[in-house]
Amino acid sequence: MDKINRSIEGVSPVIATILMVAITVVLAATLYAMVDNMAADEGQTPLLGSLNRHDGRTISLSLTTPSRAQLDDVTLLVMAEYKGSNEVIDLRFEDWEDGTAQDGDYTASWFLLSGEDEISSGSRLRLFRNDDHVNFIEFSDFEMILRIDGYSGTISREF
Repeated sequence: MDKINRSIEGVSPVIATILMVAITVVLAATLYAMVDNMAADEGQTPLLGSLNRHDGRTISLSLTTPSRAQLDDVTLLVMAEYKGSNEVIDLRFEDWEDGTAQDGDYTASWFLLSGEDEISSGSRLRLFRNDDHVNFIEFSDFEMILRIDGYSGTISREF
């Protein structure tokens, strides 16, 4: 009987080294991507608070996070329909001067508690047409959305 001579060999040392380096690079890249995503998510604090109707003309703000915010960082969006006409408004207020911003025929004005250039919990907001001071009650499908730069999410309310 003839014996078959087989030599048992594995992967060559060069190929093994290349495979180990490739696996290490892939694992390092995956770990970097995971840590980078977690750091990006932690960078923005969630915006927490509420908007409530104070009276027919005034909306009050309750802020949880942040406790105060610079007006330069605040964007207020308003979407509504003016009762008695087919006028639909889609407004953006973001250039605040002395607590007031305008978009077309409308003005949004903050009554600030903590200073001239920052909103805080308890600050009140009024929205009105420049030619007549209308009540919020005169709008239907009225929604306000508040955004603050540096914070994730929005504070919104339908009235």
